[in-house]
Amino acid sequence: MAKLKGHMGWTLAGDRSLEFWQDPISFINRRIEQYSCRIFIARTMNKPTVFVCSWKGVHQLLREKHAQTELGYKILFHRVFGDNILFEGGEEGMRIARVVHKLFGPQVLPAVEPLVERIMDKHFTSLDKLPTVPVYTTFKTFATELSMALFMGLDPDENEASFKQISNLATAHWHGMITLPVKFTMPVLGPTTFNKAIDAQQKLLAVIREKLDACQEGSVLHHFKAAGFKDRKEVEQHVLLFSSAVIPKAFAAFFTSFTHAISGPSQAHLRKRAREDDDFLDCIQTEVERLWPPFLGGRRNILEDIVLDGYRIPKGHVCVYISRAAHRDPAAFLDPDSFKPERWLGKTRKERQHSVLMYGAGPRSCVGYDMVRRMITMVCKYMVQNYDWEFQSNEELEYKWLPVSRPKEGPPAIFTAREPVNS
Repeated sequence: MAKLKGHMGWTLAGDRSLEFWQDPISFINRRIEQYSCRIFIARTMNKPTVFVCSWKGVHQLLREKHAQTELGYKILFHRVFGDNILFEGGEEGMRIARVVHKLFGPQVLPAVEPLVERIMDKHFTSLDKLPTVPVYTTFKTFATELSMALFMGLDPDENEASFKQISNLATAHWHGMITLPVKFTMPVLGPTTFNKAIDAQQKLLAVIREKLDACQEGSVLHHFKAAGFKDRKEVEQHVLLFSSAVIPKAFAAFFTSFTHAISGPSQAHLRKRAREDDDFLDCIQTEVERLWPPFLGGRRNILEDIVLDGYRIPKGHVCVYISRAAHRDPAAFLDPDSFKPERWLGKTRKERQHSVLMYGAGPRSCVGYDMVRRMITMVCKYMVQNYDWEFQSNEELEYKWLPVSRPKEGPPAIFTAREPVNS
């Protein structure tokens, strides 16, 4: 059994949290190169932390060893979100997971699909009329309205002031995820960002209570009420989680990466094939999921000694798995850094889902997989059916990495409307 490489460091003095937070990709890549392996140890958040960057190691952690681990997000986000599925382990965590899996299953799609179509038509029908399109911002605006409509029953066309107010609250709440979790007020300077986030949390919960009381039968909020949560508070806490500003940013990041990957004349053949073949469109989506997942990975607390890809991980350590690095593991993918949708041809949807970790894996994988992937497919198909486009620069997108991997405001794109298919 191989010995873990790396340095655990001294308490506090040896902590590498700031270095990781500032540039996680450089942090990971430097150590993979330095240690010539994809599993190594460092100290973060004052805990011995094993970074798992091999495809095999991540799959073992999430699938085979899930019973010897627990989710490790409570220390990071519990004060911002309160009790919910992210912070529960064991039987309680599995109970909530079953409820939410059922909530976001195929039965909710009739409520979701018309909403997605309506908001797509609103935001995307005139992209060719603009001289240039700020792609990430456009997708974020779309995804924010979709999220607010799904989980809050809000429509800016009916009450723009209310929509803006609640969107601003969601943004203030989001800032609590990316700031020091300290709640106090300084004279003159006023409350901290975290303080404002907690205040926004309480105001959002008040709005959620009102919306749940007034929701119509068949709506997503109605599905929440009927899903089988143990009490009303648990319903409210999960609506708060799923209406978070994190989700629109993740959607916008994915759609921006998708459009950038198949942009311009050199990729016209990919857009053409995607228009004509839904399976090839799925291949493109899967390859974007592999190379540019909106979430870098996840965190697990180790409850018993385990072995991952030949390395023993002691009880009490933390594992941080990096999906983006696992997706670029040369032991799992040929030419791993290249965008090659054709690598997925001949594979079933189940095989593709197994190989790519954008939605996690194992019993604690993404509870909204069916709904999320359906919405993503609808948007991707709309874009290739209705437009060709080209970014104004061929440079690679630059990303902010945490807590959501999202493009920095990159070059805009020019969209050209396509002739209707039946013309």
